[in-house]
Amino acid sequence: MSKMLSLIKPNPKDFVVSCDLKLANILCGLQFHSSSHPCTWSFDAAGRDIKKAKEFGKVVHPPLLALDDEQLVLDLIPAMELHLLLGVVNHLFKILKSMWPHAEKWLDALHIKQQPFHGGQFAGNDCHKLLKNLDLLQNLAEKMSSIYICPIVNTFRKFEAVIPVLSAFFEIRGPEPSKINLTPTLKSKTMAKDKEILKPVKFSVYLPDIICGMKELDKSLFNIKINVPAIKCNEKSCGKFQKTFKNVLLNRPHFRSIIPSNLLNSNERFILLNPEVNNFELLNDDQQKVFINENGEFCQHELLLEYKDFSAEEIFSKIFSNFDIENVSSFETVGHIAHLNLREKLLDYKKVIGQVILDKNPNIETVVNKVDSIEETFRYFQMELLAGLDKMNTTVIEHGCTFQFDYSKVYWNSRLQTEHKRLVDQVKEGDIVFDVFAGVGPFSIPIAKKKCFVYCNDLNKNSYLALKHNITLNKLNSSLIKAYNMDGRDFLRDVVIKEILKSSCHLPKMFSIHIIMNLPAIAPQFLDVFKENNFTNEMLPESINNIFVHCYLFSKSETPENEAKQLVSEAVGYDISPKAKVRVVRRVAPNKVMLCVTFDLKWFHLQSVKPSTKRLNEGESLDDHEAKIMKID
Repeated sequence: MSKMLSLIKPNPKDFVVSCDLKLANILCGLQFHSSSHPCTWSFDAAGRDIKKAKEFGKVVHPPLLALDDEQLVLDLIPAMELHLLLGVVNHLFKILKSMWPHAEKWLDALHIKQQPFHGGQFAGNDCHKLLKNLDLLQNLAEKMSSIYICPIVNTFRKFEAVIPVLSAFFEIRGPEPSKINLTPTLKSKTMAKDKEILKPVKFSVYLPDIICGMKELDKSLFNIKINVPAIKCNEKSCGKFQKTFKNVLLNRPHFRSIIPSNLLNSNERFILLNPEVNNFELLNDDQQKVFINENGEFCQHELLLEYKDFSAEEIFSKIFSNFDIENVSSFETVGHIAHLNLREKLLDYKKVIGQVILDKNPNIETVVNKVDSIEETFRYFQMELLAGLDKMNTTVIEHGCTFQFDYSKVYWNSRLQTEHKRLVDQVKEGDIVFDVFAGVGPFSIPIAKKKCFVYCNDLNKNSYLALKHNITLNKLNSSLIKAYNMDGRDFLRDVVIKEILKSSCHLPKMFSIHIIMNLPAIAPQFLDVFKENNFTNEMLPESINNIFVHCYLFSKSETPENEAKQLVSEAVGYDISPKAKVRVVRRVAPNKVMLCVTFDLKWFHLQSVKPSTKRLNEGESLDDHEAKIMKID
C-alpha cells in the first residue's frame, strides 16, 4: 500500500481511502481465499497446482509488498493488475455512489452494469471503460452542479495514471519510483474518427440460416426484424446530431438515419447509428459533448427488413455462405442483358442467381448464362435464359458510338471497351485501317469517325449485317468505311494486300496502315498469308512503311509475352523483336491471359512476285489521299 501511495503522491484533501480486509490483501499482493488455495485467476494460471501456486510470483508478478512470514494464514501470491483494477475502481465507485445519487447515469451512458457473478462488482473491461470516460463523469457533475464530487473524479484520474505504471513496475521487478514515468499514456479508442465515414452496414449477418443453399427464391424468408443502436433525442437537437454524427450514422441505401417516434404528438427522434458504434465510448470528443449537452440517450431501435432492403451481394453471401465462392453477383452487361458464365458447381442455383440479379439491377431485363465455349468460326455461343424477357436484340453505346445487334447470334464483349478505346486512340486521322475480324464494329466504327479509311470484315453473316446497320446508324460517310463478308484469309489476300500495294506509292509518310486481327483463339494462324508470293522485287522496301499489325492471342505460358512474340515471329517468318510491343489485355482465366502484339510488318523480308500493274485508280494522283481527307466533312 505504501509503495502505491508513493507513486500516486496524493493530496490529503482529495484522496479518500476506504478498504476492507480483501482490498488490503489485493493491494499487498495477497488474495484471501484459504491457506492452501490462491485466487481463481492466479490458481488457474498456475495450472491449478498448489505447489506451483506458492511460487507463482517467480513466473508472473511479484507482490507489491512481500511478506515472508510463513506463519501467515494467507497465501503469498502475486497481485496482478486485474486485482488492483477491480479493487480500487469498485471501491471508489461505492464512495461516489454514497456521495452522489446520480452516479448510475454515468453507468447508463456507457451501458455498464455491476455483474452478479463478480460479487456485484464491475468486470475488468468495465473498470477500464470507466477510467477512460472520466471526462463524461466530469461533464455530468458540472451539468448537475455537483462540483463536490470532483475530489473523487480526481482520485479516479490519479489511479488511471497508475495502472500503466504498475504494469511496467511488475514487468521489470520493481524500479525506483523516481525512474517511473507517471505521464498518462492512455489513448482514445474511438472508432468514429472525425472524418472517417464507416462503411455501409452489411445486413447479410442478420439473415436466417434457412436461406443458406436456397435454390428457389422465397422472398418471404427475408422479412426479419433487427435492432440497431440509436440515440433518442429531442426534435430540436436533430440538426446538431446529424451534423456531428455524420460519419457514424446508419449508412444504407433507401434508409433514413433520423426517424420520428411512433408515439402520437411526440417530439422525440431516433438517430440510427452504425451497428459498430453501440456505446458512448466509441464516439469522438465532439460527439460526446453533443450527446451530453443535448441530453442524448442510447437505446436500441427495431427495424423491419424485407427482400427489397438487401443487395444482391448480401443475398448471395448468405445463400453461398458454405461455399468457397467469390463474385457470384458479377456479370457482363450488354445493353439490357446480363450475361453470366456460371461455374459447374453453381448450375443447380442458376435460377435463384438469375432472379436476384434481375430484381436488384433496374436496367437489366434479361439474364442469360453461357452453356458452351465460344464457336471459333462465327464467335458466338449458345446461351440459356435464366430470368426476365427472352429479348436478345439489344443496343449498346460505347465511346460515343451506338451498336445494335442480336446478342444470341454475334460476338460482343463489354469487358473489352477499354481495349477498343486504347487502339482507336493510336490511330490518326487519315490512316488506313483493315479490321480483319470486325464483328459488329467496336473498332471500325469509332475509327471511321476519326476520318480514317476503314476496310472491315466478318465471316459471320449476322455480324456483317449488324456491322452495315451500325455504319448507317452512326451516320458514317460511305467513302470512309466499307464492309465485307469474307473468310479472314481471303480478306487478307484479296483486300488487305491489294489495297496496301495500291496505296503504297502515294501514301504520304505521315500516315500509317493498321491491320487489326482480333480473333485471339486463332488469329496468329492467319499471319502466314504475308509470306505468300504476292510482292515484287521491283518494289523498294522504303516505298511501303508504317504498316502496323495488331494481333490478339491467348497464352497459358508462365512467360506469356515471350510466347506471344515467338508465335507471331514463327507465323510471319522473321523475328519481330525487339521493336514489337506486347501487352496483356486482360486475364480470362487463372492461368490464361489475352495479349495484343503490335509489330511493324517488314515487307522486304517476304518473298516476292510481280503484283498487279495497276497501282492507282484511274485519274488518281499522288496527292489524292490527302485531298480525300480534306473533302470529308
